[in-house]
Amino acid sequence: MAAFTDVDGVPMHAHRRLLREVLKDEWGFDGVVVADWDGLGQLVNQGVATDLRDAAAQAIAAGVDIDMVSGAYAAHLAELVEAGQVPLKLVDDAARRVIRLKMRQGLFEHPYVGAFTSAAETASVPGTTSVPEPGSRSGEANSVASIGLPAGQLEVLRAMAAIGKPLVVVVFTGRPLDLADAVLIAWHPGVEAGPALIDTLFGDRSPGGRLPMTFPRSVGHLPSSSLARPTGRPIDAADDPVMGRYLDALVVPPLPFGSGLTYTTFSYGPLRLSAHEMPLHGGSIEVSVDVTNSGNRAGREVVQLYLRDLVADVTRPLRELADWVSLVLDAGSIGTATFTVTPAQLS
Repeated sequence: MAAFTDVDGVPMHAHRRLLREVLKDEWGFDGVVVADWDGLGQLVNQGVATDLRDAAAQAIAAGVDIDMVSGAYAAHLAELVEAGQVPLKLVDDAARRVIRLKMRQGLFEHPYVGAFTSAAETASVPGTTSVPEPGSRSGEANSVASIGLPAGQLEVLRAMAAIGKPLVVVVFTGRPLDLADAVLIAWHPGVEAGPALIDTLFGDRSPGGRLPMTFPRSVGHLPSSSLARPTGRPIDAADDPVMGRYLDALVVPPLPFGSGLTYTTFSYGPLRLSAHEMPLHGGSIEVSVDVTNSGNRAGREVVQLYLRDLVADVTRPLRELADWVSLVLDAGSIGTATFTVTPAQLS
């Protein structure tokens, strides 16, 4: 994908030297270059194209094979070829690359035949509701001042909760939200989302994901990150009312980075180290822990290793993910997660 940025004053969507001459000709890249969202249209905003017609001519010459959103190719590429302003061989090259990509993906042998179960159908599962955050509300250039649910969603949840029946909430979102209770986060999934969610909600499969970001308690807690560094007034000093505590809320996030539950429970044994000091040259330390599936059904546990240097030459993160191991354990069984810690991970 071409970037929105420019290099030496030439926007990437019009950068023939880098896209066509270096990437495709010199490096032999035989894949597809796709425009970023309205990248061709933004050539006009960037001041190098007079209009979409001009942008289409520059982009196809530069080596952009697929136009995304702007409509410049659909509206002007044919007339540019007929007018002799764009060589037909450039269009043929772009078409050849797209067809080759589809062949590699097997789309001609197994064509896409339509969607699977939708999020709305998931909501028809008894006792289940979905609270979607529209895709248009997430992503770049789509910021919000509030990290709560979109307008009307909370009212729907309250109305369903008032019925008095057990309620399962599936959240479709692209960002951390202010959510207090346990929910199933589905993000913005693909066409197999419906079957996957139904299998999960009915217990045929156990959820096993872990959060790749922290869900804060409110917008006032932002920024909230597992890589936060220690300060002179530590945020976790709950015993001292003047040392970084919130006056109207708990300090810790409800759903921190790396958290996640499944349909069983796991218990951890004591940590074991192969040595208590790191060897000076080319050495490592093995860290291991026994994990027991203490529940009544099989499940997957993501064992995560976090490191912190308590005293260092520079401030280090309060909690830094160094490695992880996935263990699939039957009910009552025990597995061992083993990690190798090297000096590079501590530097």
